[in-house]
Amino acid sequence: MPWVLANFEFKFKPIVLVRHPIARALSQLNTFSHLKNKQPGFIVLQINNNDIYKENEHYLNSLNSLSEQKVALWCINNINTLSDLNVNKKTIRVYYEHLLLDPKNELTKIFNDWGLDLIIKQTVLRKESSTTTKQGLPTDIMLQLNKWQNTLDDDMRKKIQSYLIILNSNYIIQMKGYH
Repeated sequence: MPWVLANFEFKFKPIVLVRHPIARALSQLNTFSHLKNKQPGFIVLQINNNDIYKENEHYLNSLNSLSEQKVALWCINNINTLSDLNVNKKTIRVYYEHLLLDPKNELTKIFNDWGLDLIIKQTVLRKESSTTTKQGLPTDIMLQLNKWQNTLDDDMRKKIQSYLIILNSNYIIQMKGYH
């Protein structure tokens, strides 16, 4: 995002959509189910602009599961953008979880920031994603948001949470209502 903002001009602030790192990691593993039984291991590709992966290769390879590795990669990939004050001033951060809980309010905030009127012609703002249709969308939005929490045992949840704290210890990333 810092590169995009430095190289492009926008009429309206771009939206940075952020999903909880654990939910995103588990969703990715569910979507790409062939990864579930793969042993964790991280190989740094020999390409340009991958210094951040080289710097963290030993750490990533020390993790015991793909879930842990995916959460760590989320942090590595997002920490600079989410903590960059310039990015925060020039973009609108929208949390996936907030958008799911209260889409009208989140859309209103976006349109207000853009100085536009929001006109909603559709009363149902929720639609199943292609991966959700396999199980169906829960009628209770909180079930949808929290379903990933039931896939982790307490030990794994605590372990991954400790990685989030360690990786983000120098920054404040607020994801209201999520721990």
